[in-house]
Amino acid sequence: MNSIAECLYHLRNDNNKSKEELAVYLDITVRSYARYESGDRVPDLQTLIALSKYYSVPLDFFVVDNGSQKNIVKREEVFCYKDITDKGYNGKLAHGLIREVLNNLPYHQRVTVPGSENIKFVTKDSVRQLLMEMLADLG
Repeated sequence: MNSIAECLYHLRNDNNKSKEELAVYLDITVRSYARYESGDRVPDLQTLIALSKYYSVPLDFFVVDNGSQKNIVKREEVFCYKDITDKGYNGKLAHGLIREVLNNLPYHQRVTVPGSENIKFVTKDSVRQLLMEMLADLG
């Protein structure tokens, strides 16, 4: 999978969008969009511009080697879904906390733990901040 394909896949999933939604937005077939994500085709410049606007990311986000820009953190600095559920908390709560933090972070600010690239992590500080904001809103 090439860098553009990986970016498209992660951006779509992180933003809870379907391939159908993206195909409609780009005025192409679902199959054409799927080929962008699989790396079988590379989007043209106009399509990349449209996608950068759609996701509010700079155009070079798709072509710069994002692997070298990942925010690598130590495992003890982050939570994942399993960490929260292992503490005895409800799975829906765990999923909601992780999702809420991720939804408020641009893709390029998300963190990665070496050796666990397929797991979604959020910093403990970001979860703490979210919970403090929620408590303040309650009153």
